[in-house]
Amino acid sequence: MDWGEKLATGVSELDDRHRELVERINTVLEGIDQMRGQEMIGAALDEFGGCALDYFREEETFLRAAAYPDYERHRDLHDGFVREFQEMRDRFDVEGASLLVISMVQHGLIKWLLDHIAEADKEWIAAVYQKDDAVPA
Repeated sequence: MDWGEKLATGVSELDDRHRELVERINTVLEGIDQMRGQEMIGAALDEFGGCALDYFREEETFLRAAAYPDYERHRDLHDGFVREFQEMRDRFDVEGASLLVISMVQHGLIKWLLDHIAEADKEWIAAVYQKDDAVPA
């Protein structure tokens, strides 16, 4: 999964966090591609999941402080991802890197992450920074 302009928000701190998420998921995908074993892939999944949870908490704190009017819907998107990730993680614990789990990672998690950054995050960024008249250059 490559970082590209579609994912760039124009806010360097957010772009750095998003790049970190992309790097972590790439570590998972590399582990699967190279058949590194359930323990190593599981550790990479846990690192990605922990990074995503930390990011979501930071983002939600910021959105509450900024009085983002669509905060609850955005938080619900995060909660949906956490549920989807946990389901995939639980399946991985039982099945290992089965075709279903690989598909859940490659098509579910990656698609969700790309869509979330490219659409939902850019939506709140535009609203919050426009409101504060601090749109980054």
